[in-house]
Amino acid sequence: MEVNMKQVGVVTKLQNQVAEVTFAHKAPEMNSMLAVVGYPEFRLEVFALVNELTVQCLILEANHTLALGMGVEPTGEVASIPVGSVTLGRVI
Repeated sequence: MEVNMKQVGVVTKLQNQVAEVTFAHKAPEMNSMLAVVGYPEFRLEVFALVNELTVQCLILEANHTLALGMGVEPTGEVASIPVGSVTLGRVI
């Protein structure tokens, strides 16, 4: 999967733990990870394609920082869950 790291989307809607992000050229693929510009540890996961330019994302961090109009960029990663003794017996 080739990602244009210069491609930046804009948060256009926030509702609970879901953010709607619109891109100028092409939306990222399903299950892609996005990072908020200026807050690289603040991650979102694409879970729905609204149209070819807009995606809905699950906010994976506390939503105190994210605001309308903030920039979001693809990280080139997909969502993943660590496997091992740390997650043994946990429901994810």
